[in-house]
Amino acid sequence: MSHSQGISGDDFYNPCPEPPIPPSPKIIFVPEINFWGLQIISKSCVYQDFKRYPVPVKESEWRRNGSILDLLFNYTFDYSTYSIYYTKVRSCDIDDININQRSTVRAGQLSTYVCDTSAALEVFNISDVDFGSGTDIIDDINVSKHLTIYNVFNITSGEKDLLDLLFLYKTEVDISTIFAQIDYNKLSSCLSKLIYIYLDIELNNNYSLYDNEIPVTDQSRLICWLYEKFVIDHLYRKLMFKPAQSMVTYFGPTDSTSVEPRLQIVNIETKSYHIEKDKPPLGENYIFLVHDGIYQVLYKDYNYQVVGADTTSADYFINWENLGLQTTAKVNNKIYLLWGYTIKEDPDDVICG
Repeated sequence: MSHSQGISGDDFYNPCPEPPIPPSPKIIFVPEINFWGLQIISKSCVYQDFKRYPVPVKESEWRRNGSILDLLFNYTFDYSTYSIYYTKVRSCDIDDININQRSTVRAGQLSTYVCDTSAALEVFNISDVDFGSGTDIIDDINVSKHLTIYNVFNITSGEKDLLDLLFLYKTEVDISTIFAQIDYNKLSSCLSKLIYIYLDIELNNNYSLYDNEIPVTDQSRLICWLYEKFVIDHLYRKLMFKPAQSMVTYFGPTDSTSVEPRLQIVNIETKSYHIEKDKPPLGENYIFLVHDGIYQVLYKDYNYQVVGADTTSADYFINWENLGLQTTAKVNNKIYLLWGYTIKEDPDDVICG
């Protein structure tokens, strides 16, 4: 008797074989988001409860000036373009020990990406009547037969509109007219709404859109969760620096303000930055300083200094002699400086009894 054709021994004893187990899904890993995540979470001004902090990564290997993450999270963003595209990195080209260890644990599952900042995006068409409402995901780009760059965060056309607007704002273009025409309720995604909220705070000093009881974020998107955390911190810090008069009556009327100057030769030589005299800071605990996207630490990176005998003759300085900022600050670097100050009363408004 001849053997049946086409049936293996295993199949013969298991006439209804189980379907093969599908391979584990690939995990898209962007170490750059760990860099910004650790920066934001570890130095947050808002109470938080995190069970796990992001794995530290090698800044020089993963951080990219002009990336979408740089645009979103860097107070001192200073690049002529920005990119949403990332390219896959071969395991053999990774020098970061922490990432190599992670790759080993997730062998075959992890795909690691770094931003391709050469793939700059063209800025939006201001006359677009559907500004911010598009939901189509921007396509990946086949650069060549062997190279594809990926929109790893699935940025949509509507989100790109708001990213473009944020880019213009951070490159010192007046966007107030464009911004005034946008309908917040027609924005198509949580990322777009969070960018709008951030710009509304900056342009209009308006905090009303953020409801701290109901998150804006879509739970499925890490980039939105992290950006909401950034926006919450920013909003709270600005409010914290202008305390209610009823709580600190000895200060008098208060407010907060910010500047984004470039350091000049005089700043590098004197290792200091002069704060405008008409807005005297409330004190060293009401100052927030960022350089090269990194939150600076009081006493470690800089000090606050008051020079003068009384309030009429005093000068106010950020000073970094023999401190961390002295080794990193360079001519033409941008800094971000936020502080709370006492509003000087107009003598004509004072009522005498």
